Amino acid sequence: MSSSSSRSISIALNYNLLQSIRLIHAIAEASGPIAIPPEQSWKFSVLKEAFGLEFENISASSILLPAAAVSIDHAQPNSRIGALSRTLVFPHAIAERCRSDWAVNREDSFTFTGLLTPKRVFALSKWLSNLTLAESPQVTRSVRRLLIEMQVRWNSAYGQPTYIKTPLGEVRVENNLRGRSFPGKAWDAPYLRTLQVAKFALCPNGDFVWSYRFFEAALCGAIPIVEESCPAYEGFQYYSMRDQPKTYIWRKASAENNYQLAISRLTLPKAELAEEISRLVLLGNTSTVRSNRAS
Repeated sequence: MSSSSSRSISIALNYNLLQSIRLIHAIAEASGPIAIPPEQSWKFSVLKEAFGLEFENISASSILLPAAAVSIDHAQPNSRIGALSRTLVFPHAIAERCRSDWAVNREDSFTFTGLLTPKRVFALSKWLSNLTLAESPQVTRSVRRLLIEMQVRWNSAYGQPTYIKTPLGEVRVENNLRGRSFPGKAWDAPYLRTLQVAKFALCPNGDFVWSYRFFEAALCGAIPIVEESCPAYEGFQYYSMRDQPKTYIWRKASAENNYQLAISRLTLPKAELAEEISRLVLLGNTSTVRSNRAS
C-alpha cells in the first residue's frame, strides 16, 4: 500500500470466529501489520510464533475499514472483503504449510479428530459398521458403544486417539476440543498433522452441512469422506459415507487436484488483495470527508 503503508489496518470483526482470524492473517500478508484490540491480541500470538504474523494494538493512527467492507456468512459459507469473495479465506502461509508437510507415505487409512457430538457418533458408527463389511445390529451397537464411551469420557481421554481395525485399514478417532478454543483454534498443528498423514478424512456434518475439516483435508492431501454433499464441495474429488467401502481409493492426482482447487477457492492473490485494501481505505477516507462537509 502506498499512501497508508506506515499505518496499520483495523477491521471490526467477531474475533471469536475462526474465519475472522484467517481473514485478518490474509490481509496482513498482503498489506502489512494489522491493528488488533489489545484484549484480542493473545489469539494471534500463536500465528506470530508459527508464521511471523505482524500485528499491533489499535491506536489513534490505525486505519479503520468501513464496517460494510467485510462480511462473513458462516451458513453458506462465504467471506467477502470489498469486491473480493471466497468460500472461505485462508492465508497463503497456512495453505503452503499444509502442502509442504504432506507425508510421503500416508500411515493412517482413515482419520477423524474433533468433537464427538451425538449426531456425529450416530453418523460415524453407522459408517464404521458398513466399513467392517459385516453389517449387523450387533456390530453397529458395539461400534456405537465405543464412540459413545469416547464422547462421555473426552476429558480424561483428551488427545488420546483410538484406533478401530477394519478390513480396509485402521480408523483413527480422536475426541478432541483443542480446535474449539484459542490458541488451538487459531493454529492447531497436531490436528493438521493427522490430516497430512492420512489417506482419508471423515467429515460428518457440524453446525452446517459444510465443514472446515473438508477444506483443511483438501489442503493437507487427505481425501474427504462426507456425510452429505453441499454446493461448497462442488468440483472437489471426495467420497460419501454411503459409498461402497471398496470404492475408497486414495490417488495422489485426486489429492493434488483438491489442493489446487482449494487454493483457487480459499486464497486471494496478495497483490489483488492489497489493491482492494487500498481502494477501501480511500473510500473510507472519502466518506469521512463528505460526512464532515455535510455537518
